[in-house]
Amino acid sequence: MQQFQSLQRLLIFYALSLTVMLLLYYVTLFDGMKKHSEQHSIDTFYALQHSIIEHAAPVDSEIKRILEQPTFDHLSYQLILMMPSGQTYIHHNTRPNESAFSTVAFPTIGTSASSSSDHSSYTVNSSELTGIINLKSGHQIYIVLRHEPFVVDWISYRYWLPLMVAIVLFFMALLYMLNRRTSWEQLLVYTDNLSSRAKESYTPPPFLQRNLLPSSCC
Repeated sequence: MQQFQSLQRLLIFYALSLTVMLLLYYVTLFDGMKKHSEQHSIDTFYALQHSIIEHAAPVDSEIKRILEQPTFDHLSYQLILMMPSGQTYIHHNTRPNESAFSTVAFPTIGTSASSSSDHSSYTVNSSELTGIINLKSGHQIYIVLRHEPFVVDWISYRYWLPLMVAIVLFFMALLYMLNRRTSWEQLLVYTDNLSSRAKESYTPPPFLQRNLLPSSCC
């Protein structure tokens, strides 16, 4: 049954190809969502830096007003304001269903940190952004921003449409393979039923007869 094994291998190869393409699509999709979340944290850091720099020597009440802006309503962050005198103020917010910041620590920015300006720097990892803003007045602001979580809306076509297309294509290939298998089985039955003696007339295989079109008379 070499013919049947070839059809099975072809179907398996087709199914694996569809699976790999589907996986590549979803990996690319979620990687794009991850980069978008990281970029949102970077943009928020820029916005915070711009708002703080507008104040030559910010005080805690001004920082509170900045954090009350709609931009920071749905963010998880921990902000530490250190005055030149050493007095420290801590502000934090946590999204629902997220764990609160367990400790208060001054983040350290390595040499490989990205620089947004001469007086600030930040680093980004898979879960959060860590940044420092240094002002000429001697104020220091330490910020930890958690990235926005992925929101998967399965109603959106970009999530379910590729999967449905892959399933339809697989069933189309499956039906095609089953049709080919049926044709091979009919051919094998036809050859097994042939007499060892030559026949006066030729009888075409049944799977060919059903495909013949009626001939028209001239």
